[in-house]
Amino acid sequence: MRRWLKLVLAAGMIALSGCAEKKPQAEIGKWHLVEMTADGTSYDENALTEQGIVAELVLRKTGEGTYTVNGEAQTVQWAGGEIRLADESIGYELQGSQQLVLHYDDTWMTFARGSAPAVSTAAASTEPSPPQLPDIAGEWRLVEYIQDDVVLKEDELAESGDVASLSLAADGTGVLHTGGEEIEVLYDDMVMSIDEALFSYQTVNDELVLTGDSGLVMTFRPAGEDSVPAERTYVLIREITPEGTYTEEDLEAVTMTLYGDHTGVMTFPEAEYELTWSDDELVMGDETWMYLPSENYVVLHTDEYTMVFRQETSE
Repeated sequence: MRRWLKLVLAAGMIALSGCAEKKPQAEIGKWHLVEMTADGTSYDENALTEQGIVAELVLRKTGEGTYTVNGEAQTVQWAGGEIRLADESIGYELQGSQQLVLHYDDTWMTFARGSAPAVSTAAASTEPSPPQLPDIAGEWRLVEYIQDDVVLKEDELAESGDVASLSLAADGTGVLHTGGEEIEVLYDDMVMSIDEALFSYQTVNDELVLTGDSGLVMTFRPAGEDSVPAERTYVLIREITPEGTYTEEDLEAVTMTLYGDHTGVMTFPEAEYELTWSDDELVMGDETWMYLPSENYVVLHTDEYTMVFRQETSE
């Protein structure tokens, strides 16, 4: 199951590109005008802003949407590379997952994913305000994975070493950490792009739920929740390294004890090392690990190594 998420994302991208006409999911979302060429003259985003021109296009899954220029909205229909506005048909094409280009006659309009910045309608060179994004910035850990009839809970993911976490910034960017890899994430107020695979998302009871068009559903919780209370001891059961994956039978007896004051020790056969831990990090010596706790497991993760610990139970 190692690197399952990377494979699923890749499969999702293939499915999107192969079924673009039947299920054009990549276009869904908000787009704002960043460049226009008309009658041989080009206007970049700064020139449009100076003229007080703000255009936004919203495309919904139903095949309907709105086109808004300086606050005046019109209804559009869209499908299969064509947008209908009133009695006009306008062709469009996607350039990657972050740009949408409309073209008709001698006019070309380039839209970027995301909400349009707020500007004054007066021709003034004021700084645009950033688009309003939902308050989901922070660290999130994967707690449930559903694909078709497969349902994997956090402990099952942790035991196999298939852990993932999301680091989301307030500016609509982020990183998905999985299988020792860092995958680029971009999001607006409607969709999230992970390595160009698109997901709708919503927050439900403090959980972040991502839904892909292929039926993949991933549920994340804030990384700081379920931190270890009081004193618990764990035993190393799996280690994933660039050289390979090692199970409990292959490993030395290594234990880790975490205390409620955010200190602890990791004990190897030949030595014992002090450590400190927080809601999302564990520091031992000069090494800092991403710390992902669940009910019965703790996963420590860096760019190259993953260590899975299971809580030690008394006989």
